[in-house]
Amino acid sequence: MNSSNKSQWLTEQSLENTVSQSFKVVETLYEGKSPYQDIKVVLTEPLGKVLLLDDMCMISDKDEFIYHEVMAHIPLLCQEQTKRVLVIGAGDGGVIRELVRYKCIEEITLVEIDEMVTTTSREFFPNVAKGLDDPRVKIIFEDALKFIDREVLIPNNKYDLIISDSTDPVGLAENLYKSDFYQKVNSLLTDEGIFMCQTESPFYDEYDIRSIYQNLESEFKIVQPICAPILIYPGVYWTFAYCSKKWLGTDMKENKVEDYKNFSEDLMWHNLNWHSSAFNLPNFVLKKLKGSF
Repeated sequence: MNSSNKSQWLTEQSLENTVSQSFKVVETLYEGKSPYQDIKVVLTEPLGKVLLLDDMCMISDKDEFIYHEVMAHIPLLCQEQTKRVLVIGAGDGGVIRELVRYKCIEEITLVEIDEMVTTTSREFFPNVAKGLDDPRVKIIFEDALKFIDREVLIPNNKYDLIISDSTDPVGLAENLYKSDFYQKVNSLLTDEGIFMCQTESPFYDEYDIRSIYQNLESEFKIVQPICAPILIYPGVYWTFAYCSKKWLGTDMKENKVEDYKNFSEDLMWHNLNWHSSAFNLPNFVLKKLKGSF
């Protein structure tokens, strides 16, 4: 998505410039340039603060909890044991904030290519980034593909859960949606491992959502799409992929549910009833993913 701040409006356009979505800007709070991308934080009237990378909306005060709670709690609740977790991207810290709620997790490795994303989030989105200071979290600022290539060479090196919180499949993130990457991720998972990733909007479908799912289905035994609204992304109605070697996404484990109940009232989006229904997709999405629409 391409966006620009014109006449006090933050306007993000679709890849093919056929659709745009705008939010009224109060002021620009920060502008910087890292070795990888332009980084901005703007204060908007309807959304509060918004983080932009190369002028694309990443997170906002208004709705960040939806994305982060979906990405973290759905896979965690479906796994009997989750001790070792790898998170790719997610430099803002939102997914980590949700993961550290679980006492059972012993180690979380966050691999983010751009340290400035994390620095900016710590300053302007402290509630999002607060989990990064948990002693179980190790942050590595590196290209995720290089990190993965090293990890697969280490004998008996396995993760219980891998989450890919990547941007759209262009530029730096393009290769994070290909079969080769998914194959390596699969090889790093335990026999009961789960992989979670975001998979774009089914409506404008600028990145060929069916091809993403074909790549996932070529590597994982279980691939289940989930839908949730993300206000700042054009199309709003967003998809996520739950991928597993063993457990279905509706297979919530009793021990995890007990842990979850300790903090569930603090969550803004995810609850057990929504979780159970999230895998029931409308016909439009089902047909889109089958390539029959």
